[in-house]
Amino acid sequence: MKKFFPILMTILMYSCFTGFSAWSQEYQDYLSDIFDTFPGLQNPENTGLTTLPVLEISAGGEQRNLGNAYTAVARDVSFMEANAAASSILEFTELAFYHRNIISDVSLDSVFFTRRHNNFGYGFAGKFLHFEFTRMDSRGNQVAAANPSEMVFAANASYNFLDNFYSSGLALGVNLKLAHRNVPGQLYRGVLDPDEYNQNLFAFMGDIGLLSRFNFLKGYAARDKNFSVGATVLNLGPPVKGDALPTEAVAGISYRPLRFIMISSDINYMMNLVDFTKSEGLGFALGADFRFVDFFSIQTGLDWKGYNPSLSFGADVNLEPVSFQVNYTLDLSTSVNSVDNFSVAASVNFGDEGREALQNMVDELYIQALSALSNGEFRRVIELCDRIIDRETGLDPSFTPAYRTREVALTTLEREAEFRDFEQNRTEEDQNEADE
Repeated sequence: MKKFFPILMTILMYSCFTGFSAWSQEYQDYLSDIFDTFPGLQNPENTGLTTLPVLEISAGGEQRNLGNAYTAVARDVSFMEANAAASSILEFTELAFYHRNIISDVSLDSVFFTRRHNNFGYGFAGKFLHFEFTRMDSRGNQVAAANPSEMVFAANASYNFLDNFYSSGLALGVNLKLAHRNVPGQLYRGVLDPDEYNQNLFAFMGDIGLLSRFNFLKGYAARDKNFSVGATVLNLGPPVKGDALPTEAVAGISYRPLRFIMISSDINYMMNLVDFTKSEGLGFALGADFRFVDFFSIQTGLDWKGYNPSLSFGADVNLEPVSFQVNYTLDLSTSVNSVDNFSVAASVNFGDEGREALQNMVDELYIQALSALSNGEFRRVIELCDRIIDRETGLDPSFTPAYRTREVALTTLEREAEFRDFEQNRTEEDQNEADE
């Protein structure tokens, strides 16, 4: 029964989210009224003035579940859209597939991959936004139909500096991205000049991010760090056909005070680099994750960006090595006539390339070193610690406690040698005095 429980939970989640969409319209006006009471954070005149919306729409998965408050969380392959620095400190090699039904016939399909080797990480991502568009004449007759689309491809690289036992160090990463928009000419040929109004384009942009994890007011015992801080600049690049890219500067934190709960928060500033006075301005995101069993968690988030704030609800089911995420988002465009703002994701975990086994070996050697220290076997302590932290042959030179333990053993041996020399000199002096 236990092995079927996650599958039953997945079916139940899908049923709940589908049912939730049936009554969400009742609360849409209420949501609008709530957000309209805080107009200071919103600038509707400047909303939607940037190009390539595929860059602003998240693929889905855990990032979307947490309301995009993911800059400091960045713990699975969806980091590609949140913080480029995360690939160098991720635990597993992952491949993920996403499908998000945004509204009506507009859908987004994505595939992400990431891998890490020691302190170096890299990844690749592709997103494809597509929808069906029909052109009508003045009498309402269909004269053309096509599928405009936008796509973006990204390559990631990051490196983690100053890694040690007490913190993850400081990770720095970049994404290089190529975006393309395709609007078939039959949709406007014969009405507009194709040369003047051609909307097809290519664009280049990049992301840069920083990320660090450490322990702070931690209410449980584990090797993972419970507090993270991150910062990133997204979609930094030149304008395209006179339009600005959706550039953002984001800073975020995440905190896990207890093993079963995590909270996260982002604050972002949406910039228009063509005309800074037309920037959308400040926004923020909040997220929460509740995990009461290892294979299942419930997640929710609030994303307040632009003039269409949203509430998201989702869940994660981990069936090792495959995991699934589902999400439903309620915003001011949600419709009950179709399953809008619903997304699903599936990811495959290819393992940690032996990092956990190596960590267990380090822990075992360090326990032996502590035991030898308590027994006064100081040379044995130094030998065991060197097997851990030796710069050339050690298993984990970043394991800081071994340095301190080795220093204690070495200092004790030096003090013992000094004491023996002192005793020997004293004995010789006493002997000389007796001879005289």
